[in-house]
Amino acid sequence: MNTHNFFTKASKVLLLLLFPITIFGQKTAEEYFNNGNARLIKEEFASAADAFSKAIEIDNKFKDAYFNRGLCYLRTREKHKAISDFYKVLELEPNNLKAFENIAATKIELGDYKGALVEVEKALLIEPESSPIYYQKGMANYHLGNFTNAVHFFECAIEYDPTNHQAWHKKGVSKYMLGLKNEACEDLRMAIELGNKDAYSILKVYCRGDVR
Repeated sequence: MNTHNFFTKASKVLLLLLFPITIFGQKTAEEYFNNGNARLIKEEFASAADAFSKAIEIDNKFKDAYFNRGLCYLRTREKHKAISDFYKVLELEPNNLKAFENIAATKIELGDYKGALVEVEKALLIEPESSPIYYQKGMANYHLGNFTNAVHFFECAIEYDPTNHQAWHKKGVSKYMLGLKNEACEDLRMAIELGNKDAYSILKVYCRGDVR
């Protein structure tokens, strides 16, 4: 038997066996993404963000991985990183309303109210009847002290989604700031009926003797 040929054939067989192991042993972007989602559900936000980062390393146009990593960064209080990821989502999908909503909400948390308004205006050009976007527009005006405008935009949010309890809640608070106590109390009660837990404590303070 030709020893050289034997080892040559044996080497080829070994390579054929090892090759698929090398390929299949590597996780795909989708697998890292699914792992990140599993950790996100468990509220393991830091490790979930790491998993989404690995998915992005493999596929730098993985829109959902950027979005979900942005959500993780919000929970780990890394707000600027979150905004950066949501902007990346918009780069890949310019009409993504949830990305606009999260950017606006995060800018409001950072005190960049005018910056938030810029984002909601862009979003309303895409979807002029978005309750969540009008809610963010109301919130930006609320924090700027423009309570009349805030009430108007919260009303828009309610028009497009009457079950938006957050809009009812903040509309009530805004009306109270405008001295419209009776209307404010009605709005707060509606927020409570829709399941808003924060409105009850405010109702007890603003509407003493009027808590049902």
